[in-house]
Amino acid sequence: MRSLQFFLAGILVATAITRAAEQRFVSCRLLNFQRDGGGVSEVFVLSAGGEVLKCDVPRDTLSKPVQLPVVGKALVFRSEADGPPVSSPKVSENLRDALVLFLPPEKPDAGFRAVVIDGSEKSFPESGSLVLNLYSEEVRFVLGEHKILLPAGKTATLQRPAERDNFNMAAVMFQFRSKTGWRSAYETKSRFPEGQRHLYVSYVDPKGNRPRIRAYRD
Repeated sequence: MRSLQFFLAGILVATAITRAAEQRFVSCRLLNFQRDGGGVSEVFVLSAGGEVLKCDVPRDTLSKPVQLPVVGKALVFRSEADGPPVSSPKVSENLRDALVLFLPPEKPDAGFRAVVIDGSEKSFPESGSLVLNLYSEEVRFVLGEHKILLPAGKTATLQRPAERDNFNMAAVMFQFRSKTGWRSAYETKSRFPEGQRHLYVSYVDPKGNRPRIRAYRD
């Protein structure tokens, strides 16, 4: 009887080890999208073995990469170590590197909403730019010689603009569709030094219910 117990215990341990070995991880860089003092500064994730992983969520820059487990087909984030899941964004099977943006929740009592986008070299290349449209309508984006029309909820990858001045600066412009036509909401010149990545996000400011742009350098 004792031998049978040891045998069964061994099977359980082997099964647990196998499951842990098969656990899929995604390299994630986290960002608190709210710059007004709101949002989250940290989130919690449970590992395959039940270990609590505390992750810092910086506000003005992407975090350092952290390996996070995939549960089913999603990343599961909690606001408290022993609390229930708050946001569980799905990830594609071939995703290995991700950028995770923590946005205001769709429901006030939800805490936050996590959005996952491809953070691989192909999507977020060195010296290039990644554009994410969180606005409800399509936007027009100009970056140097690049001109794109980006649908709502989509991303676009742009290479470093070739049309730069002697200070490595190029024109950047966002336009939003309104009832009266296209309207400029962001127009400036930015530096694009070699090796630096840029992340642009279009969204609706909840305070004024107006379209805005946020830019991050990496």
